[in-house]
Order: sequence, then structure tokens, then C-alpha cells
Amino acid sequence: MSSSSSKTVVPWSSVWATLVTSSVIGFALHCVFTVMRRYQKSHGHHMPYETRQHRVAHRSPPPYEGNAWWGLALAAYRIDNDEALRCMGLDMYMFCRMLRLGFRVAVFGSIVGVIFLIPIYATGTRTGPDTEEFNSITAATIEQAGNRLWASAIAFSAFCAYTMHLLYSEWKNEYAPRRLHYLVHGMEGTDDDYRYAAIIENVPSHLQSNHRLRAYMERLFPGDIRQVYVVQDTKVLDALVKERQTAIEELEKATAHIHAKPNKPAPKAKQGAKMCGLGGTKVEAVPFYEGEIERLNREIDEERAKAIALADKNNELAAQGSSRVSFKGSQRGNNESKSVDLTDQDSQTEQDDSAPLPVSTAFVTFRSMRAKQEAVQCELSEKVNFLDCDNAPVPKDIHWENIPFPVKKQGLYRTLAAGMWIVLALFWSFPMAVVSGLSNLNSLLQTIGIPPLDPNSFYYGLISGLLPVILLQVFMALLYKALEMCALKFIHEKSMAQVDAYALFWYQIFQFANLWLIIIGGSAFNQLNALFENPSSIATLLAAALPGATTFFVNLVITGSFLYYGLELSQATYWVKDAIMKCIRPEPSQTQRMLDERKKPQSIEFGKKVPAIIFIFLLTFTYMAIVPILEVFAAVYFGIWYLVWKHQCLHVYSQEFETGGLIWEKISAFILVCLYMAEFIMCAYLGLKEAGGPAIFTAIVALVGTMIAHHQLRKNVAGPLMNVSLETAAEFDEKRGELKGDGNDTLESLAYAQPCLKASEDERKPMPYRRGEGEDSDEEAQGSDTVVGDATSVDLFPAEASYHTARGSETQGSGFFESSEALLLDENDAVLRVDDDEAKHYDDDNALLFGEDELKRPRENV
Repeated sequence: MSSSSSKTVVPWSSVWATLVTSSVIGFALHCVFTVMRRYQKSHGHHMPYETRQHRVAHRSPPPYEGNAWWGLALAAYRIDNDEALRCMGLDMYMFCRMLRLGFRVAVFGSIVGVIFLIPIYATGTRTGPDTEEFNSITAATIEQAGNRLWASAIAFSAFCAYTMHLLYSEWKNEYAPRRLHYLVHGMEGTDDDYRYAAIIENVPSHLQSNHRLRAYMERLFPGDIRQVYVVQDTKVLDALVKERQTAIEELEKATAHIHAKPNKPAPKAKQGAKMCGLGGTKVEAVPFYEGEIERLNREIDEERAKAIALADKNNELAAQGSSRVSFKGSQRGNNESKSVDLTDQDSQTEQDDSAPLPVSTAFVTFRSMRAKQEAVQCELSEKVNFLDCDNAPVPKDIHWENIPFPVKKQGLYRTLAAGMWIVLALFWSFPMAVVSGLSNLNSLLQTIGIPPLDPNSFYYGLISGLLPVILLQVFMALLYKALEMCALKFIHEKSMAQVDAYALFWYQIFQFANLWLIIIGGSAFNQLNALFENPSSIATLLAAALPGATTFFVNLVITGSFLYYGLELSQATYWVKDAIMKCIRPEPSQTQRMLDERKKPQSIEFGKKVPAIIFIFLLTFTYMAIVPILEVFAAVYFGIWYLVWKHQCLHVYSQEFETGGLIWEKISAFILVCLYMAEFIMCAYLGLKEAGGPAIFTAIVALVGTMIAHHQLRKNVAGPLMNVSLETAAEFDEKRGELKGDGNDTLESLAYAQPCLKASEDERKPMPYRRGEGEDSDEEAQGSDTVVGDATSVDLFPAEASYHTARGSETQGSGFFESSEALLLDENDAVLRVDDDEAKHYDDDNALLFGEDELKRPRENV
């Protein structure tokens, strides 16, 4: 879609056709939701509209009982912030807050646009084909250098200021206190080890044993090391476990087939088959897989025993060889060598070449939070790429098969993958050319020699309005799967959160590329020469081409508002998959594992969902003063999705992993990028309109104002939220005591040990065809619920169970505050300590004060 298209008439037909079609389909899907939910409820089922009741019922509100749409919206809206946070977790909570932020921003833009800008544009004096129909209420009607462009500049600057105000408030009043609470307490239901655990990369070869690394860490943190586990390269064992799992599942399928079809011949399997099932001899499946499982169990036991014996032998040799570890300068300002004689020669012992070897990754669990924070926030050594320490992910978040992969190789592969994605983005023109061609249908038809259609007809509007939007979503879905596989299989990211973050980043980059390619047309590669000669021309090119792409983006927002909400609410994909599965394998032929998998709550793919929403933020910001009617559709989009996603997060989705709200920091960063892009484009647009005064005003007030507010946000709020301050950690340890246990735990009891080495986590036999009566098929987590304070408060140290202190005595954790005490941040970032009857105000110029008396935490960057 080139800028030349902006000189043609832009009809309303595609907008009306998309609006009507999307609304009808969305309403039909909402009816599906209503009917199917009522049907499932009458049969005592929770699928797929109350899936959280199967696994996390203790952290879910009661099932929704209403029928009408407004009833669902009101029920979701009435859930207060604290209850929503308790049920959702901080990641999903901030995801919903993002949609609420978008709604408030778009409503402000709608009010300013409808009341202030549209009347000004509708009475503009400029005429021409590009000022008719849809464009009659856009900035296209304002003549060159017209004084009315001052209204656009003022409205846009006020919009930017309001956006930054809302973003700052979200950080200070919502995210900062909730994030601080998470850093201190972790998430509900997580083992205590998580809060005290660190992952260490680039462990040198002479420290790659539990005993040696413990000796090194004990020298740095005397008496504070509880557990040390050096990861082993268990590729062979992992492959055997995977092969056994496949055999178990195949045996379950064969058993289910026999139960479902007792009169049919027994299922067969190929013995000795090669790749893709070629060759081999057909035998009965059940005895074959039973024999395979028995064989694999033996081989796994042998391989596991070999790995554990090697680790024990290394630890024993390290203990016998020396009790000291060599390192230098462990204390600041001290260059004296603290030497210890655990060199590479000590480990040169006879070893089984086939035995798993230790790798350069380890997990260390500390006894105190203070020691963990010291390790994470300080340099353990002056050497480069030597014992890099960071917060450990939650154990269930870890991709254990990727853990042994060296971080140095990860960096190389990440660079190679980045180059591949950049090249793909430069040549992303083919799919975008298809999308652009359909959205400008008559130009495409004339190019291939077909008579053009009536642009005011419903069918023309439907084809050029709805089809390109759906096609774009298909292309982006394929791209997301490719990004996800690259992160998991090529780069070997070590946790689900890292995979999601990688996919989110690059998916968002392609969303930004979509804006460029859809508006300007062609490939980004074709524009490189012009950009290299004049880098500032990018804003000018975008500004000149914006009017021609308006209806496509309006249709994109409309489709997201009215059609996709129905798809999400009705869980249409679940019903389609369920229907296909029942055709391929009826329920009697399904295994118990398959039935259990259907009850598992879904996780939100933030890497896929967030970029699509951020793209709507970009359109909302960019078109606010140019096409203000888009703000109305954006407000509807954000309002509907806020209520839908809040309902879904409370009733349907349950995250497999939790990052403690770090998703919000990525969201916030991309929102700011969108705002900066919109401000540059607006300045360029006003420049093209020869409005020098309004352009300078926008640059000073909007752009510079955003930069100042961004700097204050980073300085005053965002800075200290990655880690807990040492003073807070020390006070936490004093009040709660140190972590229980003497550190001599067996491999089976280690939270951070490879599951394939734990016999207790083995699945050695298939599940029964069906569970017996009275046997609970749901795995509901147990535990008390923790409710955080109001929107601006956080109870840092509530009363909890007893902890083992440094002297070995049992103490009852008394809670940092009494039940009625909390930490409050007022509008000036000062701190209030709220007691039963009074509030005491402290000066906050240099410190954050809270606690029983006056605990001070340095807070220069808060």
C-alpha cells in the first residue's frame, strides 16, 4: 500500500461491511458460549469455561452463574484488585491492567477527538478525492499550513501527557508494591527453595562438583550455603526417559483400543522399525510395549546409577584431595590470593567415558535471603564469564533438557537467530503484499486485467475489509510458532519464561515491521538505500502514507473488538479440536492421560497475545490526531478485551510459570516505544502539512515531555524492582529466620536437581485405562491463600510458619508487620506506615522507611 493510494477516495463500505460481519459473527459465537456453558453446567462439567476448577479451585472465584453478556461483564468488573491478584498471579494481573490502561487512554482520545477534533476536520476547507467519504472527518481536510493544525498539535500533546500520567501511576501504585511483595515472598504454592535459590552459569571445570563449588561459595558466604547442585550432561538418560514415555503412551493407546473395541483385532506395533516407521516386523502392541518399558526401566536405572555414582565419586575425590579452593580477591580491595589447591589436576581421575559429565551450570540454595541477594547483585569474581549468578527460575518453569547447554553457545546461537529474523523482516514483503493487495482490491484487479468492482458494494467491502485482516493473523500465527521453536530447540532457552520473552520480543518487532510494510508497501530492503542516505526520512515516509492505510487499520481494530472476542469467549478452537479428536479417536478409545490433558487449564501465550495488543496501542497513539474516529473503535476494543480477559484469567487460564510481573516491564517498554514512534510521526506529518509552529510545539511539549517523564519513571520507580535491597532482605531474615534444613539433603529432596536423576519422579508404568470410582482425577493444590493489600499497599512480612534459625532453634515467624500494618506510597513517593489508629509520615528524600521501628532501605532510584 503506497502513499499514492492516499489520493483516492476512501469509502465507508469496507468499514461498515467489516463492522456488520464481525458483529454478527461475534454475537453468534457469544450465543455458542451461552448455550454450551449452560449445557456443560447441567451435566456437571467445567470444560472449557471453568477449567481452573479442576486444578486451582482454591485460587478461583465460584463458577459464573449468569447468562447475559452484561452479567459476565459486571461479574468480572466487580472482582476487586486484591482478589484478582490472588487468583491470577502478578503476570496475568498486569496483563489485564495493560488492557485497562489502553481503555482509559483510548477513552480520553475519543472524547478529545469527537468533541474537539472531528468538528474542526469536518468543516475543513481543503477539497479533493482524498477528503471525501471516510477522510471527510480526518486531518486530510485541513489545508497546508492551516491554523487549524494547532488544534491537532495541542490535542496530541495533551493526549501524550495523559498517557504518561497513567503509565507512571500504573508503575507506582500497582506494579511497584506488588512486585516488591513478590520478590520478598515469591508466589503462592512455590517451594521455599525458590526464594533462596540462584542459578550460576560459567562454572569452570575445576569447580564442577558439588563439593568444590560448595567450598568456593562457603568461602564467599560463610555459613550461608544450604545446598549446591552442579548440573550433569544427561543427554543419554533424557533420551531413554523420552523413549520410555513414548512407549508408555503407546501402550495406553493400545489398551484403550482393546477396551473400546473388544471384538476388533488387537492393535499391532512394528518391532525393529527404522525412521518414520519404515521396515520392521508387525507384532502385538501390548506385549511389545510392555517388554520395551521393562527394558527401558532397566537401562534408565543403570544410566541413573552411573550418573549418581560419578557425581558421588567426584565429590569424594574433591573432599579427599583438598579442603580449600583457589580463588583471588574475594574481598573488595584485597588482592591477596585466597588459595586453595583444588586445581584441574585433582579431577583427573579414571572415569567411565559413557558416564554423564558435569557441565558449567549449577544451582545454589542459600540459607538467608540476604546472602542470596548479595550473590545475585554483586560480582563473584573479577574474571569475565566466570560464575555469573542470577535469580533461579521456578523449578517447574525450567526446561531441564536445555539446562546443560552452555550460555556461551546460547549467545552465539542467539546472534545467528537474530540475523536470520532481521533478514526475514527485510523480506517480509511477500505476505504483506498479499494483505495490502486485498485491502486495495480494485488496484489489484486492474493490475491483473480484471474490471474493478463497485467500491460501495457490501461484497467489495467484505473482501477488502475482513479478508486481509484474517490473512494477516494467519501469517502472524505461523511466525509465532517459528519463533517459539527457535527459542526452544535452536537457542535452547532454559525456562518457559525465557522462551516466551524471546518470542514476544521478535514477534513485536515483526508487528512494527507490519506497520511499515502495510503503509508504505514493498519490502523494507527496497527502502534501505533511501534510509541510509537520510535516516530521518522514515518518519516522513510513514507520515505521507498514513491516510491511505487508515481503513485497513480501522478494520483490524473492529475485527479484534467484535469477532475475536467471540472466538476467545466461546473457546471455539477447543470445540473444533474436540470434534476432530472425537472423529479420529472416540472417547472410549481415548486414554486416561488424554482425558486428563483436556482438563488442564491453558496458559496465556504472552509472546503471542501481547504484541497484537501493543500494535493497537501503536495505532491508537499514531492516529489520535490524524484519524480521531479510530480512537472510538480502540476504546471499544480495549474495553471489551479488558472484561473478557479478566473473566478468562479468573475462570479459564492458569499460568504454568510466573515471572513476578516482569511481563509488565516489557509491556511498558513497548508502549513507550509506540508513544515515541507516534510523536516522531506526528511531527513529520505536521511538517508535511507545512505547519512549522505546531510541529515545533509538538516536538517540545509532547516529545521532550515524554522523555522527561520517562527519565523520572526509571529513576523514581523502576530502578530497584529487579531485586530486593540488602536491608530489606536482612530484616526479612531477622523476622522470619533462616531456611529450614541442614543442607545435607539427598538428591531426591533437592528442588533444583534434574528430574531424570530422581527415581521418585519416574513414571515406570502406564496409567490405568480408567481411574477407579472415588479416585480423584483432579490435582488440586492445597495451601492457604495470601491476599495482598489495597492498590497502593503491600504487607512485606506477614506471619508464616516456623523457620530454622542460624543457631538451630525453632522460631515462630511473627510477621514483619502486625496484621493491620502496611507499607504505603503516597502521591509524592513518600512512605506512610499505617497503624491501627494513626498514620505516621516519614520524609523520603533519601530513604524508604518502614518496619517495627524505623528500618531504612536506601532508595536513590525508587
